[in-house]
Amino acid sequence: MENNEALKFNKIGTELMNENKYEKALEYFLKSISIDPENPVYYHNAGVCLMIEEEKERAISLFKEAIKKNIEIDESTYYLSKLLYETKNFEELINLRINIKNSSYLYEISVNKAKSLITYGRVDEALKIINQLKMNGFATQELDLLYNMIKK
Repeated sequence: MENNEALKFNKIGTELMNENKYEKALEYFLKSISIDPENPVYYHNAGVCLMIEEEKERAISLFKEAIKKNIEIDESTYYLSKLLYETKNFEELINLRINIKNSSYLYEISVNKAKSLITYGRVDEALKIINQLKMNGFATQELDLLYNMIKK
């Protein structure tokens, strides 16, 4: 059963976030977590606030926690992968398990994984990702550029 007080704080946090009051919203999401630490949505919401406020390392830890608690929001994995790439945590990004349905998120995560693999000189693995994306119907200049970089 959901905790009504935690839900109330989450609702207030969401309203504050919609008003671009991220620091204050974060306070309410953290209150929700302290009351109901098993609800992954609260971690996701707090992570979004921190990501917007450019507190990337703290956001990463909250998105990881949301995923560990089996959140069913594809955005959590997408945001985590984006932050891992931006903070140059390439190895962690490469090893990130992806189980999402949103194809645009899947594309972005896969491209960042391929770029990370290229950074480590693991071009054969990057090429597999690029070819898989192309087989799945993605045809972008970015994929062509990555492919051509590898093949030269």
